[in-house]
Amino acid sequence: MRKLTEEQVNLVCEQYKNGLSTPKLGKQYGVSHKTIMRAIKRKGFLLRSISKSLQRYCLDETVFDVITEESAYWLGFLMADGNICHTKQGSPLISLCLHRKDEQHLIHFRSFLGSDHPLTRGANNSLKLNIRSILLAKRLQKYGILPRKSLVAKVSTDLLFNRHFWRGVVDGDGSIGIYSSNKSRYHNKPCFSLVGSKDLMNQFIEFSKEYSPDENIKTYPIKNISRISLRDDKAKTMIDILYNNCSIALPRKLNAAKNIAQLGMCVTHPEKMSMLNCVLHIPLKAPSVREG
Repeated sequence: MRKLTEEQVNLVCEQYKNGLSTPKLGKQYGVSHKTIMRAIKRKGFLLRSISKSLQRYCLDETVFDVITEESAYWLGFLMADGNICHTKQGSPLISLCLHRKDEQHLIHFRSFLGSDHPLTRGANNSLKLNIRSILLAKRLQKYGILPRKSLVAKVSTDLLFNRHFWRGVVDGDGSIGIYSSNKSRYHNKPCFSLVGSKDLMNQFIEFSKEYSPDENIKTYPIKNISRISLRDDKAKTMIDILYNNCSIALPRKLNAAKNIAQLGMCVTHPEKMSMLNCVLHIPLKAPSVREG
């Protein structure tokens, strides 16, 4: 078996440090990747994880290690719209697919990840971001974001009462706006709806009682999932709780929330609303059609 010279070992270590993989280095120097690995270890270098070795692009795998407003929001958004599957090689693939009109939001998520992964075209005029990362998938699993989660999604207790997490869920799988139909008794009134697994919707009700304990919110079955629908003051109260005084949200839904805020201050649990600083001081024209 061929051995590497000391000069070659030094070159190998430098190239490995610059991102070249052990298989490619082995092919370059005519030795096995295991020989390359032993040489690198002998020089005191730490070998990259399998996840790191597979990465062709930049990625900060620590973004969900600490819960902040931004990390909680994106966990909620991924709970709603994200997807985790496994490639043929068995490595987890984390995907987020949005309509092209929300391209900037997808770019915002990519920036949050410290990533330079390309966006790819999907079906129905959509764009997709695909990330391969074993470590990131494990972090998401900790918070309840799992493969095939649509019917069984359930968030961990760490995020149960976090309004930023739930705003992310609503941005992904919810709808907010103002009724425009003249035939409805809720004409020109706020509306709010959210769909998801039965467990997740029950958790949302538990969250809502923390801020508005007097509200009686129910779920309605839709095939294998559940739905929550709120109208008028109940809808406005929930929209206030989720969107007021926030620093991150899907722009079109945040605009809808700001428009709804102009309809007047809703009455909710005073101590909780005081904590949230719930009044928006941004004058906007109220929409005539439903948004979000």
